[in-house]
Amino acid sequence: MDFRFHKDIANFAKEQDLEGQYDLYSIAGTQKTFLDEATHATAIKQVELSQKLHQMTDVYLIAHWDCGAYGGSKAFESDQSQRNKYLEDLQQAKKIIEEHFNGIKVHKYLAILDEEENIRFEKID
Repeated sequence: MDFRFHKDIANFAKEQDLEGQYDLYSIAGTQKTFLDEATHATAIKQVELSQKLHQMTDVYLIAHWDCGAYGGSKAFESDQSQRNKYLEDLQQAKKIIEEHFNGIKVHKYLAILDEEENIRFEKID
């Protein structure tokens, strides 16, 4: 959802050889939407529709630094606690997706902004 990432997400998709061949589910705190009772059904429905309509086989979950859905960086005691929360939620979202969709491959990334708002994508195993 964050405008700071639009261009970089498109470039990331191109680097993953997905250019023009992906459905973008863009909502604040994407990985968090799979975990939250209020948004869980909507998040699952988006994956379901993408799989049904476009034979989607891979999901790319991208958490980003300073996410407003979490209260931004200021909501965390440290960079490490922010990182740990995003990694934990990415892992939980991955598990939920894999439990609901047999054979779907989930890729986890953390998009990190530096002080000049340059973005790098870190693959999370």
